[in-house]
Amino acid sequence: MIAKYLKQTGKHSIIYGFGSLISKIIAFILIPVYTRVLSTDEYGVLSLMTVTLNIVIIMLSLGLQTTLFRFYIYDYTKEKDRRNLVSTIVIFLFLFSLLVVAVLYIYADNISELFFATADYGQYLRIIFITSFFDVGSLISLSILRSKAKSKIYSLYIIARLIIQIGLILYFMVYLDQGVIGALRGMMYAFMIFFIMSLPIIIKNIDFRFSFVKLKKILRFSIPLVPAALASWVMTMIDRFLLERMIGSSIVGIYTLGYNIGMMINFLFVAPVQLAWAQIMWSILKKEEKAKNIFSYIIIYYVLLGGFLFTGITVFSEEIIKIISTEAYYQAAIIVPYIALSYLFYGIYFMINIGINLKRRTEISALILIICGAINIFSNIILIPKYSMLGAAISTIISYSLLIILTYFVSNYFYQINYQWNRIIKIILVIIFILIVDRFIPEFNIIWLFIIKIILILLFFALLYLIKFFEAREIEKIKYYIRESLKNIRTKIFKNAN
Repeated sequence: MIAKYLKQTGKHSIIYGFGSLISKIIAFILIPVYTRVLSTDEYGVLSLMTVTLNIVIIMLSLGLQTTLFRFYIYDYTKEKDRRNLVSTIVIFLFLFSLLVVAVLYIYADNISELFFATADYGQYLRIIFITSFFDVGSLISLSILRSKAKSKIYSLYIIARLIIQIGLILYFMVYLDQGVIGALRGMMYAFMIFFIMSLPIIIKNIDFRFSFVKLKKILRFSIPLVPAALASWVMTMIDRFLLERMIGSSIVGIYTLGYNIGMMINFLFVAPVQLAWAQIMWSILKKEEKAKNIFSYIIIYYVLLGGFLFTGITVFSEEIIKIISTEAYYQAAIIVPYIALSYLFYGIYFMINIGINLKRRTEISALILIICGAINIFSNIILIPKYSMLGAAISTIISYSLLIILTYFVSNYFYQINYQWNRIIKIILVIIFILIVDRFIPEFNIIWLFIIKIILILLFFALLYLIKFFEAREIEKIKYYIRESLKNIRTKIFKNAN
């Protein structure tokens, strides 16, 4: 039974991951462009606008794209009810977001002066507000695909959006030489096009009727998610605003590059699992008596694979930054381990938040995130003046550590799961050992350095085997898959030879 859900989680995570990976690889192309076309100061401004877009989307969506999972999968089983649910959410969001965006657009200059101490960013904010309206609309279509476990179609849509977005950003920013505002215009037009592309999904899944009864029910669940989402935004993005105010926009540009490298673990692993997790979690809770045991093993394999990727990103962080940027950005490497580990923790938070979700106590999640967000702001204010961007990175890891600690105890109070802590500790010890060894690797030419570091990373699984991390049945499964893989390879070779 465990294997069934591991396979299901793995299947959808791989498909979501493939879509996320391809889209992020495409997006990764923009980083060398940004670091060469834009100065560190301009890159910092672009980062601030992107961060602003995220918070506006949180306010406009009201957590309804997340709420859709809960009611679509767990509460409503009839297609008629599901279509009316989606219809109610779409109609409400359209009217609400249209009103809010109109007000924000009118007062863009005032908002710029309030948050950035200058009206110069007003022109950027107007573009951001328009972009947010179209993005919220497309979020519902993507949530519908995830609720139906249509991971392949979802990934294709994401890849298409990124290709369009990058093409338009390059056109406005590089070809037309419009700099920051060109990048934002490219993003805005890309989101408009994607919204139009996603309309058939929405239309197919609504009945064009509005239910006040359903709206009241879903808002009761989703409204507590808004402060939680805002607090989550604080934990991941407030550091950019504080760095800009305390140090300057140039350091924001450098910090953003390091942050993006650390965030690689998010699009390679954390985000794909998270996208698949909501639908699978509710399926396990709804049908399985042995759900707790299944959850326990899924968490172990999450920490195992996530720990491996964290180690690889950390070990190669300096080399990656030197390849994709100029010397002005090299110091960004110092923050990569902190950011990568923070996102790994964020994924753990989602996966252990089972009890709170099951009991519909979303207000508790909100409270935990608000506490962690407050700690993040406080630690940033204390540490940034002393340690600059390293202080911001340390603040991030502090708040995410507190997030999983508080969530673990509260969620386990509602729905107790016996996690395999002895195995998790073994993974942590192996990671620490590899990172210590990496610090003592002497300077070689780039080729030998890459070879040595690859060997060091591959020791991850060998060391876990030596300290008896793997269970006997897991070793047998691994041996079986290796034998079958080799058998399939031999079969293909003989077929091609004949």
